[in-house]
Amino acid sequence: MTYAAYIQGMLRAVEEQPDDAEDKQYSVYQEFENGMGEQTRRFVALSEAVRAFGHYTLNPAASIGITKRVFVTNGEDSVIMDWTYAKGLVWPRLPELTEVVPT
Repeated sequence: MTYAAYIQGMLRAVEEQPDDAEDKQYSVYQEFENGMGEQTRRFVALSEAVRAFGHYTLNPAASIGITKRVFVTNGEDSVIMDWTYAKGLVWPRLPELTEVVPT
C-alpha cells in the first residue's frame, strides 16, 4: 500500500462514520524549513482534518522539503496523525506502507 492510498483509505473510512462522530474538535498544523509554522485548520471535523493532512503531506512543498512537518491534534491536544519530511508518516506507524516518503 502506498502512502497516498493509505490517506485515501483513511478519508473513506472517516467519511463513512455516523454524523455524531464528526465532532468539530480537530486542528491541523504545518511547520516549514525556516522554523515557522501555522495552524491551517482549527476546530474542524475529522474528515476535513484528514483531507487537509493528505493535502499538505502530498503537495510539492512536502516533496521537496519546504514543509517539514504536518500534524493533526484532537480536542485534548493529543497528536493523532504526524508526518515528517524524509521520514514520512511517523504516527500512526503502519509497517505495511511501501512508500514512506511521498513523491
